[in-house]
Amino acid sequence: MTREKCNTCLRPVKMCFCRDIIKQNNKTQLLIIQDDEESRHYLNTAIMAKLSFENTTLELVSKLKIEDLTLRIKNASCPAILYPSLENSIQTEKRNQVDLLIVLDGTWRKAKRILHTFSILKELPFVSLTMSKEKKYSLRKAKLDYQYSTLEAITYALASIESKDFASALILLDKQIQKQKRFIPLKKE
Repeated sequence: MTREKCNTCLRPVKMCFCRDIIKQNNKTQLLIIQDDEESRHYLNTAIMAKLSFENTTLELVSKLKIEDLTLRIKNASCPAILYPSLENSIQTEKRNQVDLLIVLDGTWRKAKRILHTFSILKELPFVSLTMSKEKKYSLRKAKLDYQYSTLEAITYALASIESKDFASALILLDKQIQKQKRFIPLKKE
């Protein structure tokens, strides 16, 4: 028997977060390229980002055509990719010129695979996050300091690009974490 799901956030009705969304008025276009397996993971935050931020498109890797991606990149005056890199990193003073931010959503291994699948992405300047932000998302493992959830990474990246506070988008994440923790059994000591 399948559980009833919300048609908007695609979560089981008990975990629906639609009423907790605080819409963010961002000017920068967001393109989230999501690994197909990640789209089915119940803890993915890309759908939260898509529903929270204006000007956001969420594309599955299997459905994204290279021609469409190339056209989107060419139509932007300053496209960039959110990815941790010291090479080809966009300078801080030029971040406010970014008008298309491409975000890869999946495990690190799958994000690298997406980067290699769509080689045009390697030509873009990288937007990297500073490691000074506290990670809120504790439900999935992260081995390194810069491994934020997709929603957190987008929130922090947009704040640095637009010099605007988008922290209210993370209230949704906090609420979802609290809901999810109710379903996680406590470990016996």
